[in-house]
Amino acid sequence: MTGTKEGAELKFTSPASYRICVKGFLDESWSERLNGMRITNLGQGF
Repeated sequence: MTGTKEGAELKFTSPASYRICVKGFLDESWSERLNGMRITNLGQGF
């Protein structure tokens, strides 16, 4: 994306929300390993 208009406008200078979906189950104890990221398990079939 180097040199594209979209890439030039993408900045990570302010807080934002991201959703990362993983297949399987992630125990809440992983939150500390992921720098305090909140972990929500949606159950099967999300």
